[in-house]
Amino acid sequence: MSAGPSALPAGKGLSGAACLLHDYRQRCRAATYELSIFGIDTIARDEFRLVSVTGNCRIKVTTSFTVVPQKPRQEGSGECSSLSARGSDVIASGCVGSDLQRSFSLTGKH
Repeated sequence: MSAGPSALPAGKGLSGAACLLHDYRQRCRAATYELSIFGIDTIARDEFRLVSVTGNCRIKVTTSFTVVPQKPRQEGSGECSSLSARGSDVIASGCVGSDLQRSFSLTGKH
């Protein structure tokens, strides 16, 4: 999903975040989802990847930031312990790792 003043529609609304949540609930089927938020000359990307670790579903997270035309710079990485729906939003929570916030909105809402 893309969000921001210069974003082009890429998909149908919240379908990507909802799809990842569905796969999380379906015994952690392998899936990846990326949220890109565009500014005038910047791109913030959060990538979420479902992985099964000793029978528990974890959400691996990598965040990056790009000032166009430079190469992306990794900002943080780690994992979250759960995904849940909150109204029309999907939230990854229980996040730990290098320079990660404790929870993430997968739809760009705050």
